[in-house]
Amino acid sequence: MVKIELARVHDINDVDELHRKFYSDAFGKPDFKHYLSSFVARDEKQELILFGGARLIVEVVAMTNKTASARKKHDALYKFLDSVEDVSRTRGFDQIHAFPELDATWRERLQRDGFRPTKYPAYVKDI
Repeated sequence: MVKIELARVHDINDVDELHRKFYSDAFGKPDFKHYLSSFVARDEKQELILFGGARLIVEVVAMTNKTASARKKHDALYKFLDSVEDVSRTRGFDQIHAFPELDATWRERLQRDGFRPTKYPAYVKDI
């Protein structure tokens, strides 16, 4: 039987080992001290089965006037992204997420501004 509970400081070594064994090539070690909440699931022998948590992310959402010139939209996008980056950095965030529509031009512009595709696809669940 698996039991889930809030992660505690004494779970760090097990979480570090789980990451090292299975995920070090996929992503950096999570710093659950900065999560809204973190959980561990352990079996009856106290073996760590799962570590997970919920953290805040910055997601940019923007709409453009499709009748405006490409130059104006480009200028507006970069000024907007600079503003979001400044605000996000001052609030302690180290990433900005964007989920652009299926428009190759916007994806290319985001990549020129330092965005990169995520390693894995994004999923969302309405609650």
